[in-house]
Amino acid sequence: MFGLSTSQLQRRIAAAKAAGLEGVSSHGCRVGMAQDLARTREELPAIMQAGGWKNERMVARYTARERAGRGAVARFYAAAGEDHQ
Repeated sequence: MFGLSTSQLQRRIAAAKAAGLEGVSSHGCRVGMAQDLARTREELPAIMQAGGWKNERMVARYTARERAGRGAVARFYAAAGEDHQ
């Protein structure tokens, strides 16, 4: 997956839940990792490989906001000195 074995990920999720964090899941961790990678400008194929996705549609869906934040419209508003995120 993305550098953690299944058992390592399960231990981290258990620790988060023991600390009182609710809603922590392996799926959420994968989605968060995809979003973090998109923010660092990783390309879709690299994100797919890191998260073990075979279909780019879901990765694109999970990272749409991050990718939009660096798209043509975002660059237009940045050049105009405006922040529209």
